[in-house]
Amino acid sequence: MRGHTSPARSVNANQEESVFFLEGIARYLRVPYLPFYLSITLVIEILRIAVDYVTIVEQMHLSVNDLVALWRSNWLIFMWPICMFLMYYSMRYLRDYTLHTVRQINPRLKEPPTYALEEVFRGQLQHLLPLSFLTVCVFYFVHGWLDNSSFTFYSATGAILSVPTQEIPLKFIHSSFWITYNWVIGGYFSWICLGTVIVALDASKRVNNVEVFHHDRCGGLSAVGSLAMRTAVLYIFSVSFMFPGWIVSMFYAPDPIGLALQIGALSCLVVMELVIFLLPMGFFHSSMEEAKDRELTSLDAEIISFRNSLVGKGASDADDRRFDNIVTLQQIARSMNEYPFNYGMLARVITSTSIPYLVVVIQNAIEHVLRSSA
Repeated sequence: MRGHTSPARSVNANQEESVFFLEGIARYLRVPYLPFYLSITLVIEILRIAVDYVTIVEQMHLSVNDLVALWRSNWLIFMWPICMFLMYYSMRYLRDYTLHTVRQINPRLKEPPTYALEEVFRGQLQHLLPLSFLTVCVFYFVHGWLDNSSFTFYSATGAILSVPTQEIPLKFIHSSFWITYNWVIGGYFSWICLGTVIVALDASKRVNNVEVFHHDRCGGLSAVGSLAMRTAVLYIFSVSFMFPGWIVSMFYAPDPIGLALQIGALSCLVVMELVIFLLPMGFFHSSMEEAKDRELTSLDAEIISFRNSLVGKGASDADDRRFDNIVTLQQIARSMNEYPFNYGMLARVITSTSIPYLVVVIQNAIEHVLRSSA
């Protein structure tokens, strides 16, 4: 016979076992997770600055002012460590909060979504996106090297300088590694965001105890909405420091097509955020709607039975109180949401959709100041 303690033990066991790949590397090396990856990021950033100096000053024999001009025109690259920190932090936070959510809704489930947790955090599928991004980057940079593409930037005098990448191999190698590493980490981050949706889907198939009168007005499943909201907001906040930074300012777009592409790229991020939030909500809708309808039908039948019992006799004070209680229960049941989120969660998600656009606005403002002071 399956008792209630077995699922609880299963969830607690998964908390110890749900070590995603990047965290597993840190554990294997016996080093703290966040400091380890932040150290890697800082080393890569310091190497980038050193490689830029060697390339511009030592190899191309230009001045330090030209190096400063390069950094000034590409100042958004210095935001890269912020983006990486957000992804490192978000991956572990979302893993922990996913397990917390499963524990919260466990009383509403026949059994916890153990298989989904295993597949998301320890399965081989977690490598699919990173390996895909890695393959694309390798082909792209190999083609760029064989095609002898050029490294182009503005000098301190405003002149456009261009040099074949094969003449500056150090710069090319570091840039290739830096960009590839960025996309691989982004792949693992994207998978964990997607993983919260997968866990929600698996959990929705195991719902068997929606509590219509639960104080959260979501049948005791509001933790699912909270997880989806946090995932969506962390996703949009993290990628807003990655993608809009590489998009040319929408206010200084060279043509209407460029403007449309830039707005479209930003809008795709927003659509992805809304999908991450709303998709898990739909998984639980049918179970919550059925439980609500079942409770309301039961209360309607109770009212009919109560009224039939009063035929031919007057209602006492106790009868009036009983009737009022049934009506109150009806009102509470009708107020239950049929999706596991409340308007506060929805408001936070909708508000956060402005983040990528705000990043671009801030980008434009800083670029305007830099152009004015040049």
